[in-house]
Amino acid sequence: MSILLDTDASSNPQTHLDELSLRVSVWFIAVAALTLVWSLFVDSVLDSLLSRLSPCIGACMNVYDPAEWSAVRWATSLLLALFSALPLMLFHMYQFTKPGLLQSEYRALRQWTSLSSVAFLLVAYGLVFHLLPGIYQLGYEQHLSAGLTAQYDAVHILVVALYVVWISWLFFCTWLLLFLIGTLGLVTQATADWWRLRIYGIGTLLIIVTVPQQTHSLMLPLVTVYMVTMEVVGSRWYRQTSPSLGFAKPRFDGEGRRRTYALIDCSCDGGNAHHGQAEVDGFATVKLVGLCKSREDQEHVYEQVLRSGFTDVMVTGCDTAACPSRFKDNLALLNVELHGLNLMKLQNHRIPNLEPKLDLLLCLGHHLRGSEDVEPSVVLQSVIEEHGFLPNDVWSIPKDSTDWGPFIESGPMFLQ
Repeated sequence: MSILLDTDASSNPQTHLDELSLRVSVWFIAVAALTLVWSLFVDSVLDSLLSRLSPCIGACMNVYDPAEWSAVRWATSLLLALFSALPLMLFHMYQFTKPGLLQSEYRALRQWTSLSSVAFLLVAYGLVFHLLPGIYQLGYEQHLSAGLTAQYDAVHILVVALYVVWISWLFFCTWLLLFLIGTLGLVTQATADWWRLRIYGIGTLLIIVTVPQQTHSLMLPLVTVYMVTMEVVGSRWYRQTSPSLGFAKPRFDGEGRRRTYALIDCSCDGGNAHHGQAEVDGFATVKLVGLCKSREDQEHVYEQVLRSGFTDVMVTGCDTAACPSRFKDNLALLNVELHGLNLMKLQNHRIPNLEPKLDLLLCLGHHLRGSEDVEPSVVLQSVIEEHGFLPNDVWSIPKDSTDWGPFIESGPMFLQ
């Protein structure tokens, strides 16, 4: 399922695959070249790390398996190359993903990747130069107090340190991601499960596949702590409703399908006299200025649909005939039905717009009757109960017509 914005170009999937292959190939070649370059200096880097992490003075660091040490050297060279090529990777990522993301999604991606890159440096510096040396020193003192001779495997010291840095960074990146998408309104009650599946699934998989043999027993506790902390951090946004006004109460149509409705309260560039009245219980409201002309307003509707899972959107001002065909096609791809209440037609028939709220409620009831969702008598009854009467000049729904007409009785209709 993918939508095509007005700024996007229509191209076949093979074109996207070719572009992706080219960008990934460029990045892989850069990483390979940087790995070879870093392999010439990795010994001095490892020596500096060991001197910082070593808890003792003297010959207590040993290498018991030369093959493992060689693997650590190349793994460290690769990690340094990956981080060195990070700006190139981010550049190609932004260029490739920008056409396929909404503005809010693209902004969240850029903020997350930029802050995560800075966080990696801060986390690595804090752990390697401050926290881990203190922990290793504490363990060394305990060994001496127990009468043990301290002899440590340099490979294990480095692997555990790198894994602690990796896990800490993974936790922080996930917290940051939840915070950003939550504050931007991308996480709501309707999309919480969607985000849980992807964030928790990918994070758990990374923890499992990267756990070294030396810390294999920590895998299950780490996964448990990861899920619990993610749930605690994201609980604030998992319960929030859509940024639209009101809550779309689920309804069932004549075929038993679950429907949620959003009212698109469009001012039609000032031409809709009923603008500002579309706040109805059981319906979400999205306020816009000019849906037919504004790309930003159209993308705002896409965002609300994706966040809240609306099945139907109703434009208050027009009958949607003027909406761009691409907008209609995108909503169809999202399995959303587009309706128009056409209130501007009513205001043209009755110039003195004395009761715009009643007009909206009656028109909404008329439309829902046509979709066999709600009986018009139910809507009319709720309107009468709320307002006490229906004035003469309020247009109603004749039984023998599918369009609007005036009341026949003279005088207001009061509640009995």
